[in-house]
Amino acid sequence: MAPSRITGIVTIENVHFQNRAALLEDHDVEPLYCVIPEPEISNTELWELIYAVPNRYQIRNIKHKHYAVPRHQRDGVVGSSSKQWWFIDAADDEDGDVYTIRHLEKTDLCWFLGDGSNNTPIYLKDTPKDRRCIWKITPYSYTNARINPPANSLHPDWSTELLARFSSMVDVYTEAHPAVTGAVALKILKCASEIMTEHVKNSNERLDLDVSEKIIHTYSQMCENEELPVDPAIEADLETLTQEMLERADFIAHPEKMECRKFVPHSRRHGRLSNPLRPPPTVASSVLDKQDHRPRLIQTQSFKLDPEPPRIRSNFPVTYWADMHIRTSGLKNLGNTCYMNSTIQCLSATVPFARFFTEGRWKSAINMINPMGTKGNLAQAFANILQDLQQSESQCLSPGAFRRSLCRHAPQFDGTEQHDSQEFLHFLLDGLHEDLNRVLVRAQIDPTPEREAELERLPTQIASEQEWQIWQRRNDSLVVDFFQGQLRNRLECLTCHKTSTTYNTFMYLTLPVPTRRGLSKVSLSQCLDAFVKEEVMEESDAWNCPHCKTLRKATKNLSLSRLPPVLLIYLKRFSSKGHFTDKIETFVDYPVRDLDLTNYMPLPLPPGVDGGPHMPRDDPGVQIPPYRYDLYGVTNHYGTLSSGHCKCFVEDRLSALC
Repeated sequence: MAPSRITGIVTIENVHFQNRAALLEDHDVEPLYCVIPEPEISNTELWELIYAVPNRYQIRNIKHKHYAVPRHQRDGVVGSSSKQWWFIDAADDEDGDVYTIRHLEKTDLCWFLGDGSNNTPIYLKDTPKDRRCIWKITPYSYTNARINPPANSLHPDWSTELLARFSSMVDVYTEAHPAVTGAVALKILKCASEIMTEHVKNSNERLDLDVSEKIIHTYSQMCENEELPVDPAIEADLETLTQEMLERADFIAHPEKMECRKFVPHSRRHGRLSNPLRPPPTVASSVLDKQDHRPRLIQTQSFKLDPEPPRIRSNFPVTYWADMHIRTSGLKNLGNTCYMNSTIQCLSATVPFARFFTEGRWKSAINMINPMGTKGNLAQAFANILQDLQQSESQCLSPGAFRRSLCRHAPQFDGTEQHDSQEFLHFLLDGLHEDLNRVLVRAQIDPTPEREAELERLPTQIASEQEWQIWQRRNDSLVVDFFQGQLRNRLECLTCHKTSTTYNTFMYLTLPVPTRRGLSKVSLSQCLDAFVKEEVMEESDAWNCPHCKTLRKATKNLSLSRLPPVLLIYLKRFSSKGHFTDKIETFVDYPVRDLDLTNYMPLPLPPGVDGGPHMPRDDPGVQIPPYRYDLYGVTNHYGTLSSGHCKCFVEDRLSALC
């Protein structure tokens, strides 16, 4: 017999010693301990029972959001980011509603507490009738605990705990009921509560009492009502709460809006004033800010952005990195997976980008409501393989687990067929971008005729920055921060001279390799020149001129308008001749140090005009010349279109390229 569908949050207490199970630290493979109970229950002692089928549950800690898992067969129970199912059965004991917690596969092994000392670890033992293996599972309702706030405010510690518990409850509910009509609203609500939690922690602010009461009410209904969103009245309350929390989260991210918009708290309708969150204090200006009195971005007539969409608060700095020793464990070739292995090695050598994953920063940055993402599965698989590369003492590792996770979302990479490294890199970075996209609600932004006309008149630097801001209203992630730049594409009709200018984001530059008879070697600069060379569009490629209303001969000019901190360059070595495709074998000579792209970028704006938000000059993302790059990684393909092998070279402090 299993617990009768305990929903919400519980405490787990050993019957014999009456100590509570707790996860004290936020480390992977951290042991579960039993602690001597205190009057106040800490959220390290609170657990979620995630129900699947009768008798089967996942057990997740409220504080650290790690799952209880068996470390080894008899080596104790630990907290982990991976998941594990447990059997929870009613025990035959005089204390009544008590249970055993058994291993899913080794069903004779149960949670066991050896003694009643404080901080005693929980082990697995095959003595289910021993009272030290019997546990009391008690539903915990914070509507009955620590729910007596002051008359008009809540203490910051209480606010943080309340938000954390509510966020965890949303996790439980949406996982148990993924198809209910309110699941998306609940997930958005979770993200808003996490934003507010971070603000309360950092600013020591109190949580709005009115919002707190709504959270408590909604939480208790979720605990009691398994079909919460089906009830129209409850769903209306949920939508109201979601809107108010998102609004407060937006004010937290952009406190200046508090000054320009009157916000009437919902509680005023009940004759009571709320204590809304105050904006954080203004950060002191840096020396550069004090010296820079230039006007900011020109606000043009058609460039009026809507209010910022709700975002996940995940800011990881893009930084330069010094020469260092790169761990060079190899990756086994699992049947033509060299294209994958070489790409992963190069990304592992992108030190600050890789550190975001190996340090676990990605865990708090996953966008769980993005339908284009993998709910963090790809990010977790990528983090795991990077950790293995950097921590393993083996000379060669198998990327099998990463590949299995990848193929669940990209079946085209299954099997033993050859693939291009660029194709794999495109999917991987795009997938990581969607998993880590900070934008929770993507608004539809359609260009207007007025905006299109304005792009023809504006200086490139101004138009580029405005279009970049528009892009970031829908796409804002660590991948965008590190790898994405922008191209300016300008078409001109050679009949009426009508022009059309667009700004398009790129993840990597696809450069043509010039070919002509007798040419066996070219420079990277020649490839860049070929990329930006004016192209005449005629015959089947003619442009449908919006002014002439017909196909016209036109010119096309591509140019760089924004460069990323880390520049990816793909050499296009495939040429098509009718139905035949061939590989271009021309040698491309490129510099290892100081690739200078300054001449390919727009000139800086004159003094007194600023093209965008002020950034320190040493920020890798700043758009101020000179634009110079050093080489740190290369992936080479050796062979023909039908066969061959990929190898990678990365810069290492102990040798030039390894």
